[in-house]
Amino acid sequence: MGSRNEAGYYSAIARIDAGMDPKDIAEELELSVNTVRRWKTEFTESKRAGTLAELMNMPDYVDAIADLTKQLPSAEYAEGSANELVNGVTALNILQQEFQDTARYLNTRIKSLAMSSSHPGEIVDLINGLTALQNAFFNKNTTSVNVQNNFGGGAAPYSNFLSDKPNV
Repeated sequence: MGSRNEAGYYSAIARIDAGMDPKDIAEELELSVNTVRRWKTEFTESKRAGTLAELMNMPDYVDAIADLTKQLPSAEYAEGSANELVNGVTALNILQQEFQDTARYLNTRIKSLAMSSSHPGEIVDLINGLTALQNAFFNKNTTSVNVQNNFGGGAAPYSNFLSDKPNV
């Protein structure tokens, strides 16, 4: 991922989004062409995947677009595009907050259902719900645990922990 702290990062991304050639961007901002091409690839992939907010700080990006609009000959058109982007970012921030509120509610609800659950199958279903919720928000940061390789030392096989039978 491009370093969001590197000099010229947001200025380059704003120019990439405006459709400028990476060679021209590199020359104008005194960056290497390879760096600009790498940032362009990351930006394009992130835009396609809908993960721009994870790639960069949106307010800094909006500021870079605003600075660029002042420099472009068609400043009125670009200013309108910048305002549209700012409105879109604002709407996304509101939606993100609503998703977080919903996730908190679902998490609390799942915890309360787990406390009153008497059947292991219900708990497995609740765990699946929490996993889906986690994947929706933190898909890149999930960790897989290999129980078979992490449990051993002559104890009972790991499959005992995966059964759906209640202990009697």
